[in-house]
Parts: sequence; structure tokens; C-alpha cells
Amino acid sequence: FNLLANAIKFTEAGEVSVSASVASGSDGEQLVFTVADTGIGIAPGELERIFEPFTQVDDSRTRKYEGTGLGLAISRRLADAMGGELTVDSQLGVGSRFTVKLPLHRVSAVSGAATPAVSLAAASVLLVESNPLARGVLRAALSDQVGALEIADSSAQARAVLASRGCDLLLIEGKVLAQTDHDAGDILSAFAGAAGAAKIVVMWGGDATEGLQLQEAGADLVVQKPISASDLVDRLKTLFPSHDVGGQGADTDEASHPPPRRNVHPPAIHAEVCAL
Repeated sequence: FNLLANAIKFTEAGEVSVSASVASGSDGEQLVFTVADTGIGIAPGELERIFEPFTQVDDSRTRKYEGTGLGLAISRRLADAMGGELTVDSQLGVGSRFTVKLPLHRVSAVSGAATPAVSLAAASVLLVESNPLARGVLRAALSDQVGALEIADSSAQARAVLASRGCDLLLIEGKVLAQTDHDAGDILSAFAGAAGAAKIVVMWGGDATEGLQLQEAGADLVVQKPISASDLVDRLKTLFPSHDVGGQGADTDEASHPPPRRNVHPPAIHAEVCAL
């Protein structure tokens, strides 16, 4: 920024240009930034002096421009600190060209980086449901819609799963949160701490105000019951982008990545889900 500001300040007519490129040399690749102008230029004897702190060219043509004389000194030190260099070529009355060269180190994917978001069709889902009938209905509704489905029948079993292998989506039946004397929000907060980056969805049949409190406690989504299987799946999809696990954008090759097959349940199954 300092180089560009100087170029504009000292160029009353003509042009200022900025360019960036990658250059290969004996020391590897370098990132090269160049700021060139058609301004007043710098005399040969002043080319190195301008990089000294609190120093400006002592010239009648430059006295009208204000400044502390620190900008170029700081810019050069920053370039040096990054293993690069800041140089200048200039011709008095013609213009100046300042060049910054920085070493360019290409790296592979950073280890330990945040896990990219997945689509629902590729997500690992942990369902926490204590009712055997409801577990069967939800298993049928979700198994073909997600990447992997694991089911726990208690909060203790769910915490054990989260501690050992985690998941992308934690789907909790609200009654599980009310199995103890503890506040449902407190139990959900504990789940949120154990779930890490996993999305948390609560299927809630209680008061809507309590549902809002669950969101404050850590739920990404509170689904108010009753709800049909298809509506539940649609709500879950809103939590995930429609790209693949690698995060490379939406799939365009449908032959390689066919859409998940939607489970079609008899009306009786839908009725059971609505009643859960």
C-alpha cells in the first residue's frame, strides 16, 4: 500500500501501474509485485537513501509532499522479514519502478484443517432414540438418505459413540433429553460439547418456547413434531451444502455420483412418524 500511495503522490501526470506475477529462479519460485509510475523520479545518489528511516529526498520538487519518511523503511524491513527484498529502479524526471520479491512456497493441504462440510447423502448420522418403534421408523426413513446411520437408545450410549468416532449429524429425540432430572438444555449443552463440529438436530414435541431454549443451548435445528419422514429429511438437508465430501463444489457427474434413492414408505409408516 505504501508503494502505491507514494506512486500516486509523486505522479502529477501520466500513469501508475501495479502488477503481480510468479517468477522461477535458482532459488525456486518467487512472488513478484511491481509498482511503476511516470512521476518525478529519483536521482541515482538517493536510491538507497530513501530506505533509511525518517529520510526523504532533499529536493525542491519533493518539499511540497508531506510525509515522515518511514514508509519505505518499513516496507523494506517487512520484505526482509519474509525472506524477500524490495528494490527500486528510477530515472529522474521519467519515473520509478519499485519491485517486491517474496519466496513462494507451494504447500499441500494443511494437516489438521477443519473437516469440510459434507452433503446429507455422505454424512454420518447418529440417531438417539429410546423408543424401539420410533427407532425402526426413523431407520427406514433415513438409511437410504445418509452416508452412514448409527443408532443409540440412550444418552449414555450416544456419548460413548461420540467419544470413540464422532459423526457429522447428531439427531436427538427430545424425550431422551428429559430422561433424567437435569434440565433438557443442560443435557443438550453437554451433547454439544461432545459432538464437536457435528450438526445437532432435536426432534421436539414440547412447547415451542422450550424449543427456542434448546437452540440457545446448542441445537442447530429444532424440528417441531409431529413431522413426516419426507419433511424431516428435507429439513435435515438444509443443514448441509450440496457438494461432495472433498468440498470441491457441486457434483456434475450424475453417473459417478447418482442422487440418493428416496425411501417411499406406505401411508401407515408416515402416519406412525407423525404420531411419534
